[in-house]
Amino acid sequence: MKLVAFDMDGTLLAGRLVFALAERVGIDEGRILSIQAKQLPGHEKTKMIAALFAGVSKRDVESAVESIPLAKNCERAISLLKEHGCRLGIISDSYSAAANAVAARLGMDFVAANELDR
Repeated sequence: MKLVAFDMDGTLLAGRLVFALAERVGIDEGRILSIQAKQLPGHEKTKMIAALFAGVSKRDVESAVESIPLAKNCERAISLLKEHGCRLGIISDSYSAAANAVAARLGMDFVAANELDR
């Protein structure tokens, strides 16, 4: 059996969840960009961005990710890999609610992503 893992933002999706979610819940995109520009370890940036989304519902996350189109030829690539017997999944530094929605949309087998605390 072959295992294939994809990133989600900018790979399977033609966009990034954090920007779609920020737009959906009224957070200025500039706040996210300023955090991303900081000279900090990635996990620290992830925590700071997640803090902006405190109180956001799982449904908001799912709706935001559903609003982002799939990347060009993404579905074709997934289909071809499945035909060759591959198990497919998403490994992402994004949020599990979004990654699970994309995985379900594409019929993928597994997800590894960050959980948002409530």
